[in-house]
Amino acid sequence: MLDKAIYFDIETTGLDRYRDEIVMLTFLYNGEISYFVKAHSLSVYDIRKIFNNSSITVSFNGKSFDIPFVEGKLNISLREKNNVDLLHMAKSCKFKGGLKKIEKDLNINRLLPELEGKHFPGLWADYFKNKDEILYDIMRCYAVEDIIHLPKILCCFYNLKVSQLEKPFQT
Repeated sequence: MLDKAIYFDIETTGLDRYRDEIVMLTFLYNGEISYFVKAHSLSVYDIRKIFNNSSITVSFNGKSFDIPFVEGKLNISLREKNNVDLLHMAKSCKFKGGLKKIEKDLNINRLLPELEGKHFPGLWADYFKNKDEILYDIMRCYAVEDIIHLPKILCCFYNLKVSQLEKPFQT
C-alpha cells in the first residue's frame, strides 16, 4: 500500500498560509520525482491529478503546514486522504527536531546540509528578481532532498515501532 503513497513537500515565501505563497511543490510517486514551480509550471490541474493517484500522502509536518497551505492556496482537498506525517511519527519514536536533525540522527546525509527551509524565501526572492538559473537549480535540489529521504525515514520509524512491540502476533 505504501508503495503507492505520494511523498510531497512544499516550499513557500513564508510561514503564513493566508499571506504567503507556495512557490514550489515537490512529489515522489512510483519512484519518479515531479516538481511544480510558481511562474514556471505550478498547474493546479497537474497537481490535482498527482494527488488523485493515491489515497495516501506522506510528508514531514504536513498536517500542520503543507496540507493547510495546499488546501487553502490550490483549493485541493487532502483531508479525506490517509495522511502520514513523519514529524508525528518522529515524536512517537522519541526523536526531536526538524527534518534535517532527524535525517542526521538517522545517518542520512544531504548534498546541501547547510541549506534550510528558512533560507528558501530569500533564495526565491533573489531568483525572482534576477532570474539566476543557478539559484533555481539550488532550490530544486533542496526541494528534492526534502522528499527523497522520506521513504527511508518512514521505514526506519516503522521498523523502530515494530521492534518495540512485545511478542507481536503471539497466540
